[in-house]
Amino acid sequence: EISCSSGVEGDCDASKPAVAEDCREVTGCQWIISPWSVCSSSCGQGWINRTVSCESGSQADCAQPAPATEEACFESFCNWTVMEWSDCNATCGPGFQLREVLCPAGACDGEGPASVQACVGNSGCTWQLAEWSTCSTSCGSGVKNRSVSCPSEYWEDCGQEPTTFDTCSSYTGCQWQVGDWSQCDGNGCGQRVRAVYCQSGQVQDCQAEAQPANITTCDLEVCLEVTSDSASFDLVLEVNNETSVESVKGSVQEAVADSLNVDAEAVSVELVNNGRRLAAMQTLEFIVEVREVTKGISEFLASESSLTAVAQDVAQELPARRAAAAAVQIHW
Repeated sequence: EISCSSGVEGDCDASKPAVAEDCREVTGCQWIISPWSVCSSSCGQGWINRTVSCESGSQADCAQPAPATEEACFESFCNWTVMEWSDCNATCGPGFQLREVLCPAGACDGEGPASVQACVGNSGCTWQLAEWSTCSTSCGSGVKNRSVSCPSEYWEDCGQEPTTFDTCSSYTGCQWQVGDWSQCDGNGCGQRVRAVYCQSGQVQDCQAEAQPANITTCDLEVCLEVTSDSASFDLVLEVNNETSVESVKGSVQEAVADSLNVDAEAVSVELVNNGRRLAAMQTLEFIVEVREVTKGISEFLASESSLTAVAQDVAQELPARRAAAAAVQIHW
């Protein structure tokens, strides 16, 4: 308190001393601290923050150092991170595919999602074809088959299915078939015949050189009696120019003897005409005489169809004797 000594303030100097002045005391200043924030990371390492201020308004008034406003934090409740699956490692059929599975902070629960799984690829599927089976027949038309498969085990992955069977033909096993010989005439000694056909129904499918005879002489006892007559016929051949006449004569003699079932000594062959040579072929005309013929052979050779049968026999026999003929004709 300030007063003038006279008791009257007007008596004192006009500059009255101040009754109060400012002062500053900081010894009691306290820090004002907010709560920590949540961790900046939901998984693994992060940071938490808070505000720190001095109650005086000046940071310098509070005790130093000031409390921290930031600290590291770590959250262990992490979720697994998975990447996209890779392509299937198999282009057709069973395989596997992979994906990357990550735990960002290395603190995820359990073993995590699978990183490998089974798959079935089909981008490269093609039909697997087995070899064709042998033809179902060795003579004529038949069928053959094969197995097909798709590696993925799902046929639709390979597209349209290839055929599993097809027609085929084979003639390696074709055999000549023969019927029964016809009956001989009891009063005469002509020929007897039988049906000769190829198993496939086509003559060309069987080997011509192995074709059985379809005409032969009768073997009745009366037909086997030797007559004093001889039988002769003309035989015309077309053979290669390089074939010698003598070799052809010998081959014809043996072929005729085999066809008529007589001894070769009973057959004579004489060249009567060596025709003009054309290109690579030559025409040879022979007279063939069969001596001491039986009644059956004599009547047999009197038939045009029988002579045709002998010509066929000769044509088939000559190649085996290296004297193949392009054409064989016989005239009575």
